[in-house]
Amino acid sequence: MLYYLFRYLSEYGITGAHLWSYISFRAILTLVLSLFLSMWLGEFFIKWMQRHNYYEEPRSADIDPFSRPRRVPSMGGLVIILAIIIPTLLLGRLRNIYTLLMLGTTIWMGLFGFMDDWKKIKASRIIRLAIKQLKERGIETPADIKELSQLDDIYAEENKGKMRVFKHFKDVSELHQLKNLQGLVSSNAKDGISPLAKLIGQGLLGLAIGLTLWLSPDAVIHENVTIEKQKGDVVMMKSEPVKSNMTTIPFVKEHNISYTGVMSFLGEYKHVAGWILFVSVALFFVMLISNGANLNDGMDGMCAGNSAIMFFTLAILAYVSSHIALASYLNIMYVPGSEELVVFLLACVGAMVGFLWYNASEAQMWMGDTGSLTIGSIMAVTAVIIHKELLLFFICFIFIAETLSSFFQTAVARRDNRRGNPTGKKIRLLKRAPIHDTFRYSVEQLLAADPKLKFIICWPRGRWNDNKVTVRFWIITILACAIAIATLKVR
Repeated sequence: MLYYLFRYLSEYGITGAHLWSYISFRAILTLVLSLFLSMWLGEFFIKWMQRHNYYEEPRSADIDPFSRPRRVPSMGGLVIILAIIIPTLLLGRLRNIYTLLMLGTTIWMGLFGFMDDWKKIKASRIIRLAIKQLKERGIETPADIKELSQLDDIYAEENKGKMRVFKHFKDVSELHQLKNLQGLVSSNAKDGISPLAKLIGQGLLGLAIGLTLWLSPDAVIHENVTIEKQKGDVVMMKSEPVKSNMTTIPFVKEHNISYTGVMSFLGEYKHVAGWILFVSVALFFVMLISNGANLNDGMDGMCAGNSAIMFFTLAILAYVSSHIALASYLNIMYVPGSEELVVFLLACVGAMVGFLWYNASEAQMWMGDTGSLTIGSIMAVTAVIIHKELLLFFICFIFIAETLSSFFQTAVARRDNRRGNPTGKKIRLLKRAPIHDTFRYSVEQLLAADPKLKFIICWPRGRWNDNKVTVRFWIITILACAIAIATLKVR
């Protein structure tokens, strides 16, 4: 909004109004504004959530032996989303197709993440209130329950929230086998919305982004061509903007490839098939990176720190893609209008750094799925818009490693269960998954909890301090992002 106001004022020669036409000025201002907004909203959010007892119960010692009772509000992704949207609305060009796509992505995935977090927080609140009622009646352990009717108050709390969060028993003897009152809680009480619902949300987003880039007349590129001259090859941009489903292949000299070209074997249908493949790739990366960010959000400061580095890298790539001289020099596609992505992405960087103020160890709030699903989707959509989606394998290396480690860990465990094991051992690929958890546990610690475990990869045998894991993952992300930027020239 301010962009349009100052552009209007510049027509009347108002001193300084022309500054708002510069991307660098608006982007830096957005970064600073989002950072301070994230810090200010964060403090307000933490106090409000604690005052209303809206917080998620920490994981049990069986799942995470390092967890301890802390009233840490979840759903802090709301702070991140507001710190991104407000500066973008103030300083961005709202008629730009890419700005609209990014705002839509943020709101859409934020909504799905919010529903997931709200369901978990609501379940935690029901559990706390119900068990408190039992303790007020002198019931401290399951052995104190003499009749099933004594659980009526628990089920009444459950019905108020319209959520099934407790186990239902047929006989009192089943109750007495429980170790504590927490055993009354259903194992999936705090699972949030179903994985299928998340995948549907991510799939619809990927489909919408792909179709918009396919069908919108505003989403165009200028192809780069190499012209041979006496003094050497010169890269020029074609003057005519075109609809294109090209993408950049890292480390290859003529490193643009068209999805239409990939589908050329379909003859007259290759154009449509190429765009369908492009839409499918967009959908794939939205799901991959969004879920990877969600899995990475398991330790204080981990996801926020990694995301800030990744967003800054994507901002660099968006800037060079939007600058015709730099795009020509680097021999990459020129994407007019993508300069507005720089404003949006630096808002994301500021929001992440501001959030990290409260999320660094020990965290005062967690981003939850509201934040992690949203930021992962933003990264995927940005890369698809600037036709650099294959670079996500470098930029989001940590997120992809988290996803793959969980996938292969589950696959190995299921294969072991299906085939059976004559030695009686439970075969696991890693000590724990996702991969950041494998560094938090020693082999001896896991074997003490379950002697039947057997690990294919048991490195490191000992465990790392949580802060060390977090910082080392940040360092790996910096190196991976540096390689992604280097691919623009190394080919």
